[in-house]
Amino acid sequence: MEKFLNVLSSRLNSLIETVGMALLAMMLCIVLIQVFGRYIVSSPLAWTEEIGRYAMVWTGLLGSTCSFYHRSDPKLMDQMQFKNPLANNLICSGRYLAVFFLLIPILIFGFGFIERHSYRFTDTTNLNSAWIVVVVPIFALITSIHATAQYFRDAGSRKHKEDYRPF
Repeated sequence: MEKFLNVLSSRLNSLIETVGMALLAMMLCIVLIQVFGRYIVSSPLAWTEEIGRYAMVWTGLLGSTCSFYHRSDPKLMDQMQFKNPLANNLICSGRYLAVFFLLIPILIFGFGFIERHSYRFTDTTNLNSAWIVVVVPIFALITSIHATAQYFRDAGSRKHKEDYRPF
């Protein structure tokens, strides 16, 4: 199970990093088109601002899953180490409990959120709003997969190493 979760987490992260780079490139091109239209031609295209904003939202949420995978997400307690192994286990478990307490409501209510947005359309592109907000449950699902894989990886490290650092 641990090996499966680690492979799944790693492959998902590689896919998300590729998608994130493509979204960043798309956002850059759209912003360049917008700058060209606004300052060179003096006639900006209305859809460029909207699509650029949506690409930024997708890039930010998907990028946060990559940040969590690489353990470069913000932490309250960095490199905290106690001599008591029970305290280390509690700190590590507390981190993952906090992550799951954040993600569980998103996973539970995220699909209703998408369903409510499926009746709305964007202003300039007339795009179904559900295609924009579908990234929220995707973010929660991928982050929960990363967190589960990290928890089991950390649990194995705690059993076999005395110098284990939880963060």
